[in-house]
Amino acid sequence: MSEIAALREEALEAELSEARRRLDGLVRDLRGVDGEIEGISTEREHYRLLQQVCGGLEELRERPLFPSCRAEDLKTDFRPRLAAAFCSLGVFHRRDPPA
Repeated sequence: MSEIAALREEALEAELSEARRRLDGLVRDLRGVDGEIEGISTEREHYRLLQQVCGGLEELRERPLFPSCRAEDLKTDFRPRLAAAFCSLGVFHRRDPPA
C-alpha cells in the first residue's frame, strides 16, 4: 500500500471514529427526548381524565341524577378546586392547570 493510501485510510478511520462518537451522543439525546415524551403522555392522560370529571360535574349541574342532588348544590365553580387538588398532588408540575 502506498504512503498516500495509508494516510487516506488513517484519515478516514479518524473521521469514522468521530462520526460514531457523534452518533452515540445523538442516540443519548434521543433517549432523553423519548423519556420526556413518555412523561408528557402521562400528563396528557391526567388532563383528559380531569376534563371527563369536569364534564360529568357540568352534566350533574344541568340535570341531577338523584333527587337529593340539587342544582344549587353544584353552583360553585368546581374547576379551580379540582385543579388545585391536582396541583397539590403534583399532576400539573410542568404547566398551569386548565381553566
